[in-house]
Amino acid sequence: MSQIYPADSLPINFLEKYKDQIRITPLKMNIQRLLEALADNDMTPKQMSDVIYHYPVISARLICLANSAWASPLIPVTSVEAACIRLGNALIKSVSIAIAVSSSFNTARCPAFKPIRHWATSLLVAETAVLLFNHIPDKTPYPLDIEPILRSSGILHNIGLLWLADNFALETDQVLNHTSTHLSVCVNQTFQQSLGVDYCAIGAWIARHMEIPEVLTSVIAQHRNPEVSVNTPLQILLVGSAAKMVSALFHQTDWVADSVLLDLGIANDQQLYITEQLEKRFVSTKELARVLLAN
Repeated sequence: MSQIYPADSLPINFLEKYKDQIRITPLKMNIQRLLEALADNDMTPKQMSDVIYHYPVISARLICLANSAWASPLIPVTSVEAACIRLGNALIKSVSIAIAVSSSFNTARCPAFKPIRHWATSLLVAETAVLLFNHIPDKTPYPLDIEPILRSSGILHNIGLLWLADNFALETDQVLNHTSTHLSVCVNQTFQQSLGVDYCAIGAWIARHMEIPEVLTSVIAQHRNPEVSVNTPLQILLVGSAAKMVSALFHQTDWVADSVLLDLGIANDQQLYITEQLEKRFVSTKELARVLLAN
């Protein structure tokens, strides 16, 4: 079972044992400003491009993506605004956050860490969380701006794995190799046994140091919390269920109705329908991740 630590702290035994290895490297890009700027759900492509323009690496990669075989443009895309029109606001936001985060971590020393799988998972979790929200029959209790929160927290939910692959490459390699051959073993539980901390706690700690908004940090910390209740914020519930769905997809296991989603009014047949939609997007999302990492 995953242990939940406060978002601004880590277990004492971990801090004492690995104090010489624990460090936070500042992000190469200002992700706080990016998240704030992209929070508006009604941005035009021009407004979106005005934000992205301040991030040259993101601008270049988005133009490359818009011109790739994955996007299959009829005419060459030569500007960020044209890329925004071609790719759409939702994808632009998710991809921009992914690029900003990935640029600050070096996972190359951890062979078992698969960047394409990591970012395909993140993109799919973000998309699935929004799909799940759209299937809730009564949305009146929830804030109108929850979709950007779901999308951003879905992209960031496993940021702790990036940090671990960068800072504890050997230990992370051993954990990921072990769990890849023992599918019934939980990655978080194995990290607990190996390091005394899991990637959710690490991710929330990183997010707090990077001044990522608390509403997103709480999702990173608690999306795997098995002790959710009716009082748990919706974004934690949906990202947690989305992560389970995507994990089942990668492991090719049958989906079993999620009681959390049933309590939210999302019936079993609707859950199965969403898993079918994910299967259709699985290959293209992995290709999207591959194109992003190639540029």
